[in-house]
Amino acid sequence: MSNPPEGTYWTTNENEYNIQIHCAQNLVSIITEMFFDWTQAAHGYDPSKDQTILIFKKKITKEKEFNRLLNNINTHQTINLKEVS
Repeated sequence: MSNPPEGTYWTTNENEYNIQIHCAQNLVSIITEMFFDWTQAAHGYDPSKDQTILIFKKKITKEKEFNRLLNNINTHQTINLKEVS
């Protein structure tokens, strides 16, 4: 992917990690496959940017597991993922 999709992530008190990704329609199946073991919580469309919005969630009890995912994404530059602050 030459221009990686933009995304944000956040956690809840119940060890649930959430990832929201904005991407072109032609990348939806690739992104969905990347998060095959996550629950797709929402799917939408932003007409002003002509982008699809995907939200995935997953309960992860060990922060290390999520950090491995972030490292993998950052290493391969597949998604420009930032934490919601």
